[in-house]
Amino acid sequence: MGEWAVRVSIRSRCGHGLRCLPLAVADVLLWKDRNLSAGVLLGATLIWYLFEVVEYNIIPLLCQIAILAMLVIFIWSNAAPLLNMYEFLFQFCIAEHLQESRKSSSPSMPSDK
Repeated sequence: MGEWAVRVSIRSRCGHGLRCLPLAVADVLLWKDRNLSAGVLLGATLIWYLFEVVEYNIIPLLCQIAILAMLVIFIWSNAAPLLNMYEFLFQFCIAEHLQESRKSSSPSMPSDK
């Protein structure tokens, strides 16, 4: 090793997001946060087990996740009045200027005469 050899850590090389990885990804890869790294490893192992060992397909998995999400939202929206949880419900608000621009841009319906 000569004068040109400079010792640089992996975290400083790949951890600033400028060269190859964001700082959070470098922390997971270098096990700086053990819980998060273990969760990522466990999740990747579970996905590998489902798709390779059990030979499960992605489409049924996505469909079951969507059905479960719809079931949770349905139960949550029906149980909210009973449990006084109105602030936790999903609220969709459309700004007034968007409503007015939509009304002005939509074609008018022909009147029945």
